Amino acid sequence: MREILGKLKGSQELCSMYADGDDLEKFAVGFVTDFDDDFVLFERVSPEGKNDGIKCELIDRVVKIGVSDKYTAQIEKLHQHHKQKRHKKVDCTDGVVVGILRYAMNNAVICAVELCESDSYEATGFVKGIDGDIVTITSIDKHGDDDGEVIFDIGRISHVLCGSSDEIALKILHWMRKGGDF
Repeated sequence: MREILGKLKGSQELCSMYADGDDLEKFAVGFVTDFDDDFVLFERVSPEGKNDGIKCELIDRVVKIGVSDKYTAQIEKLHQHHKQKRHKKVDCTDGVVVGILRYAMNNAVICAVELCESDSYEATGFVKGIDGDIVTITSIDKHGDDDGEVIFDIGRISHVLCGSSDEIALKILHWMRKGGDF
C-alpha cells in the first residue's frame, strides 16, 4: 500500500480512499499529500468538488484505493470549475499526526480526533498544545460552546479530521456564540 501512496503523493492525482472495511460503499475522494510508517495525510474533496478538510488515517485501515475512474474524474472537473486552491502544505517532518495537529493549532482550525480506533470522535475542538506525547484540545460541543479540555496521549490517535465543512460550521457557531465575527 505504501508504494501506491508514494506514487499518488508524487502525482497529485485525485483518488478514492476506502477506509471502512465494514462498509465499502463509504469512501473519501481527495489527494494523498503525505504519509509515514503508520498514517496517510489526505486532502479531501467533497462530491460537489469543493475542498473538505484534511484527514489523517491509519494506513492499516485503508482497504482499497480507486484511481482514474469516472467518479473521481467528475469530482476533478467540479474541483477545477470551483477554482479550488489546494490547502496550505502540512509539515510532516515529525510525522503525519504531529503535522496535522500542529497545522490545526497554528491555523486555529477545529479538528475532530478519534482515539483507539473507536469509530467516533472523542475530542473535537482547537488544539491548545502538544507537549511531547501529550495533546490538549480545547473542546467545543456540537452547539459551538466551550466544553473544557481533553488531554490524551498522541499514540492513541487513530484518525484526525480538520477543516471539513462540519468543523467549519462548528467554528462559525463558536465565534458567533463568543460575539465575534468569523
